[in-house]
Order: sequence, then C-alpha cells, then structure tokens
Amino acid sequence: MNRIDVNEKKLGILLYIVSAIVYCGTYFGIYKLICDNLLNLSIGLLNIIDLIVIFVFVLSVVPCCFLLKKLIVKFLEK
Repeated sequence: MNRIDVNEKKLGILLYIVSAIVYCGTYFGIYKLICDNLLNLSIGLLNIIDLIVIFVFVLSVVPCCFLLKKLIVKFLEK
C-alpha cells in the first residue's frame, strides 16, 4: 500500500478548522432546536440563557476541536 506524504502542520490546521466548523454547527444547531421548539421563555430570560450558552461555547470550543481533530487523524491513519 502506497503512502502519501503530507505536511503535518498544514494538515493539523486544516483539520482544526474543519473540526471547529463541525463543532460550531452542531453546538448551535442543538441550541437553536432547544430554544425554538422546547422553551417558551420571555425575551429577558432568553437573553441571559444566550449569554451563558455563548460563554460555555467559548470555553469548550478549543478542547472539543482538538478531540475531533485527534479522532479524524486516527480515522485517516487506519
């Protein structure tokens, strides 16, 4: 089986960007589903929940993207 040589730094950056996009889409897709369909809240309370959700997203985006990147690399190496 032939192997393809790639620049690991460029591959890492590309995989990090892809995993960030996937994580962002999933995170806010689930949030939108919950807020639009399941919660009947006032605007003030919804704004507070928005701030909390964005804060949690900012804290969790980097670790989750590195985890997704590792999973993608492990899948591609097999």
